[in-house]
Amino acid sequence: MHRFFSECSGVPGDRIVMSEEDSAHALRVLRLDVGDTVEMILPDGNALGVIVGTGTRAVQVELQEMLGTREAMTRVTLYQGYPKADKMELIVQKGTELGCARIVPVCMDRSVVKLSGKDAGKKADRLRKIAKEAVKQCGRSASPEVMAPMSLREAISYMADEDVMLIPWEEEGTIGFMEAVKTIRPGTHVGLLIGP
Repeated sequence: MHRFFSECSGVPGDRIVMSEEDSAHALRVLRLDVGDTVEMILPDGNALGVIVGTGTRAVQVELQEMLGTREAMTRVTLYQGYPKADKMELIVQKGTELGCARIVPVCMDRSVVKLSGKDAGKKADRLRKIAKEAVKQCGRSASPEVMAPMSLREAISYMADEDVMLIPWEEEGTIGFMEAVKTIRPGTHVGLLIGP
């Protein structure tokens, strides 16, 4: 079943409109029409709906059944050291599919790519778009927050808010890491820092 985003919340019986980009994709690429069933990703969960109207730039959907949320109870933030080339795009895609709630690209001393200013903003927009598309593929209820690339010093201020902070290190062994993992419970905010 095809999934689309809507900024609007709703309940069964409500009519909502797909985003302009999703409307164009539904009509021109997928060739959906009135009467077709779709899944809508709403701010408060997913819902089944039926297309009831098509315009040149908007598809109207009537919600039929709420499906609830498919988000994990444990909130995982991935602090990812910025890798070279386009590997960050793959990391954002897979991190989204695995359930990360937030992805923070971190420019570290050993990061090859150095982003700043306008470049950082453009890259963050591209990564957000990749995360949004990954949400459609994996059936999640929400797109993760993808932040603009930041320095390690800036990221540390966000890490202070995590309940559990995991930093894998090859010489640590598994005992300390596994003990930290055992403390994670539903509702826990977990940070995971990975180098470039």
